[in-house]
Amino acid sequence: MNEFKSVKTPLKIDTCHDADTGNNTDVKTVEGVQLKKSALQYCVTKEINSQNYLLNSAKFANHITEHTDIVLPIVVDTEFKTESLTRLSEEGPYNTSLHLTTQFKFLPSNETRTFISSEFEEHLIEHEHESSIRHPTLRSGFHVIDLLRGEGVDVDLTHDPDVHKQETKDALPVFRVLIYAFYALADVPKLFQGTFLDEFKQEAGRGTFENRRRMISKRRGSFQPGWYAPYRVALNGLEYRLIIDLVDASAIMGNATYAEYCKNLNISLTHKKDMHIVKDGKPPLIERMDEAYIEYPKIFDVYAEEDLKVYEMLEKFDQYMGAIYEKLGLIDYYQESKLTMGSTVNELIEAIIFKFMEFSSLQTDLSRQKKECLELLTRRSSAEHIAQRTLTSVTTDKKKLRHNYHLLAKCDGGRCRNAKPTFISKEGNLFDVDLDGAYSTIMSQLQYPLGIPVHLTFYKTLLKKALSKFDKELVPRLWHARIKTREDLAYDQELIPSWYDETKERVTETYVEDGERKYRKYTALKVDSGKSRIFLNQIEHGILTSDILDVILTEWSPRQRKDFFNKVEIETLMFYPASLRVDTPQELLNTQKEHNKTKPYDFPITSAGCEMDDPTECHSWTSFSLGEHLIDLLKHLRKKYDKKTPENTLLKLIINTTYGDSVSRHFKASNMVIGNNITAAVRTAMYLYEIALNLNGSITDGQVFDANAVLHRARGKFLNMTNIPTAYAKNRKEILQSNTCRIALLNDQPHKYVEDGLLVGNRKYLFKNAEGIDEVAQYAVRPCREMITLMNEIRDIHETYPMYGYRKVYAVLRRQGWQVNRKRVERLWTEMGLCALYAKKRTTLQDKQGRRYPYLLKDLSMTKPNQVWQTDITYIKLAGGYVYLIALIDVYSRYVRGWTLSNTMDTSFCLRAFDQATELGVYPEILNTDQGSQFTSDEWLYACVNCGVQISMTGVADYKMTFLNDDVELKMRSYETSQKEDGRLKKEHAAYWVEWVDGKLELKLDYEEYKYESPAHKIFKAIEENPKKVPVFHNYVKVRILKTNEWSNHYSKKWSAAKIINLGDNVVQMGSITYLSLTQFKFKNIKQSKAWEKFHNRLKLEYGGLGIEIYYLDESGQYLNYERMIHEVDELIRAGEMKPSRYYNRHRHFTRNHSERAAVLKKRETGRKKMRDLIKEKLFPSLEELGVLEEVETFEDPDGYGD
Repeated sequence: MNEFKSVKTPLKIDTCHDADTGNNTDVKTVEGVQLKKSALQYCVTKEINSQNYLLNSAKFANHITEHTDIVLPIVVDTEFKTESLTRLSEEGPYNTSLHLTTQFKFLPSNETRTFISSEFEEHLIEHEHESSIRHPTLRSGFHVIDLLRGEGVDVDLTHDPDVHKQETKDALPVFRVLIYAFYALADVPKLFQGTFLDEFKQEAGRGTFENRRRMISKRRGSFQPGWYAPYRVALNGLEYRLIIDLVDASAIMGNATYAEYCKNLNISLTHKKDMHIVKDGKPPLIERMDEAYIEYPKIFDVYAEEDLKVYEMLEKFDQYMGAIYEKLGLIDYYQESKLTMGSTVNELIEAIIFKFMEFSSLQTDLSRQKKECLELLTRRSSAEHIAQRTLTSVTTDKKKLRHNYHLLAKCDGGRCRNAKPTFISKEGNLFDVDLDGAYSTIMSQLQYPLGIPVHLTFYKTLLKKALSKFDKELVPRLWHARIKTREDLAYDQELIPSWYDETKERVTETYVEDGERKYRKYTALKVDSGKSRIFLNQIEHGILTSDILDVILTEWSPRQRKDFFNKVEIETLMFYPASLRVDTPQELLNTQKEHNKTKPYDFPITSAGCEMDDPTECHSWTSFSLGEHLIDLLKHLRKKYDKKTPENTLLKLIINTTYGDSVSRHFKASNMVIGNNITAAVRTAMYLYEIALNLNGSITDGQVFDANAVLHRARGKFLNMTNIPTAYAKNRKEILQSNTCRIALLNDQPHKYVEDGLLVGNRKYLFKNAEGIDEVAQYAVRPCREMITLMNEIRDIHETYPMYGYRKVYAVLRRQGWQVNRKRVERLWTEMGLCALYAKKRTTLQDKQGRRYPYLLKDLSMTKPNQVWQTDITYIKLAGGYVYLIALIDVYSRYVRGWTLSNTMDTSFCLRAFDQATELGVYPEILNTDQGSQFTSDEWLYACVNCGVQISMTGVADYKMTFLNDDVELKMRSYETSQKEDGRLKKEHAAYWVEWVDGKLELKLDYEEYKYESPAHKIFKAIEENPKKVPVFHNYVKVRILKTNEWSNHYSKKWSAAKIINLGDNVVQMGSITYLSLTQFKFKNIKQSKAWEKFHNRLKLEYGGLGIEIYYLDESGQYLNYERMIHEVDELIRAGEMKPSRYYNRHRHFTRNHSERAAVLKKRETGRKKMRDLIKEKLFPSLEELGVLEEVETFEDPDGYGD
């Protein structure tokens, strides 16, 4: 492990006379050139860059010689004040931020320097605060030049566009400025001004800088790091070419803040909190940075210096990773930790592979062997390689290959699905199901294959034919395929998502061959492109794995299964053949070495109607346990540390990142077979939960369900998968009449709790066991038909003669001709939870473990209906036995609110009466019962006393949950919901609209409407209060950071004209309130989905962001009938409506009486246009004079609506 020690090699210091000051000055002699003791003592003469960024004493030289490349490593941070949105209402341009100061720290020392920006200096002088200026001013185009000059270095900067050309390159050495920063996007662009800033903007527009997880810079057309700036720099007379390189530490531990990073790495920040203190009733100093500089100079300076602990952060992280390698027995393979968590974990996986393959880390050719190893063992199954296997024309004869292997480069994500599109809000016994450690548990059970998998592409081949040909070669969870339907399915399915509208791109790859740089062009799949959605009757590029196939074969009905296999064809398949598996790494290497490329494999390629990729390659393979070699070891290490310790946090992050690396297109060690099988296993588990517990939907690994509304199979039947997708649209009565399933309590018979989970119908579901996810994905053997028939006969006898015990039931069975043992009848009787019924002396049997509540009716006068309800149980004697009656009565009106008969006196029949009584949504203030066991049970108390949780839902994965302690959890994609400690939104919002003023429509802005409540909060709150009358809220603007991709994509058309806007600044973005999300509905096929999206989006463009919602506005245009809208849209979509315009049209919905509504919609769109013009005017003040304002692109979000 590289461990840096803060000891640098002492430089040779001489003394000479300074003619300017008359004083003796320290100098050092460098080949005849005298250099003052300065920042140059921190220069490194050995090569370091953003890919090799850790320093150590061996890399610092005693002196700097001519013609030697040098590197200056420095930590940089800037302080700035972000302008408020209120500037939109003020005169002048919208200056998005005011740069205050820049702090530098020399490495490896802790010496810091602070400079004030020239614009802030002018601001202080203008506002008569000149006396507050206490730092030197930044004057140079590149602020590092000011730092060097401040340290006594004679620096001369000259613009030279040809400085990096070959002839100059050979003549001049390199001066590389290696900048260490945290979230460099915010700091690095502020290091430039003047013409140097213009050069930086142009270079960013060409794509030199990228910002995925972190900001990086690279030379165009190569992998060399850094920005090759068009400048030559002279340092004390020695000339260099200037390269600016970045080390951005903001991604080493995932997505977290600077303070969280320091906390996780045990780095103390003693003064950061001082800037968050509220003083004099004003906002905290962190929001008034310019005032803090003036009024609280000590607090400001200490706060700014604490932001320079970036290198310490990198060092500490490297030490932690080294310790983990050592504990895993991989220390010999440890190099330097990477700058992203994904790259760091990828190195860890590669080290495990090398150790498993018995590659010595001490070999001199390790890097070459490493490359060859990954090429043969892992790269062929990586997303990077598979994405390139598209329809290409890279061969010399321009022959286009017909394969479609590229479809396997896509990894379908978690199951995010709204199972009940018309569900709005509910209170009751709601529980949150969560698969604890879902992905890590699956990973620990998988084998990690090493070798070249078999890739097959099929041409109009039915899936059942392909499975019959290759079934013996498919190892469970070591294969995946893409499938599609030939025609629409006859039965609804909600298991397999479709992936459609994917795109490809032309890629130019640079590589070196025989010492020459060469270029290769090819077409590659854009893995992140396209849409993923479940369609009821169509599958397009759907993923198929062993877990999904298992559900189809065991859970779907024979008719649905037959229809599926007759209409689904396979497109492409990747698998590790069972017949070619070898046991040891050495055996694999020998097999690959001895492989005969002329001998074809004995696969049924021709008869299966497929074509094989790389048929001459060796497809032997071996594997190691991902759990045994990594996941289980990391879990074991985590248990040794408390949850909040840095070690525990880091280990958890490594475990979670392992899955991400398996599907990443950036790593050769990724494996799409592994990635797709992990997600498929979790998606399958959630699919089963969704059905068994009647979940409201799925959000990756959890969702909410109502304990009093769980789907159960009807008597003598299994749950019918073909009817479940639309069961939400039926009420309880309709479901019972369908005779396919029923809705009842979670533990209603014959479904009951078992020791470690829940027995529902035919199998056990484990929703409490964190380690039991694989048991959820593995299904119990279905009882044989004879067993089912016997159980149904026992239940029929029991319902006919409820007073019979199991002995008399056994006698009846024997009389009917059943050859069955009495012990078997007893066992089934017990498992089914049956018992004989007979007259008992008491109907009130206390449960000593049950909870008690005080009597509240003493001295209470009855003054109104629904003030008090009373309930009790009695029994009625019949000719054949006894039945029990429960009734709920309103004490004031004596009206019977609900009643139920039952031949058992369990809690479930009491709850059925309660459900009947509250069917219309009416509840009593007090419900009085005796202390019988039914009324002190948890089920009754949850239903009648504790409301549990309140939930509202919309869209696919948007929800709001309100808990008993009034805590609120709200998630709504595309909307900002994060709040500060005082309740304000972290990202400032402003509402806008237009009003008539003096006969003209004028734009109005309100900065208070969304100050504390985001649009998402307001939408949910309004829907909860009255879904039939939801206010139409104003559209809004908010601020967002201008990132590198948007800058480069739109530089020539937009940002090149914005003189006051810089990369990393906050810019204004328009957003629209969206009430209807089409993703929440269950479309039949892609064609229907696209038709509705096209119609909805066309309306949005015409009516200011409102689509189909306009047909459900009231006459005033101010309120929306949300409930009616989602029910009617859902009904039309379920009915298969392909042309929504046939139902939604002006003649049907817009009458003459709705002129006021039309005027409101017109004003809404006018407001959007005026807001767009205002943003252009504020961000591009010079364009209005040039008369080209209309040429600037709009400032709406990429999707057009929402955030």
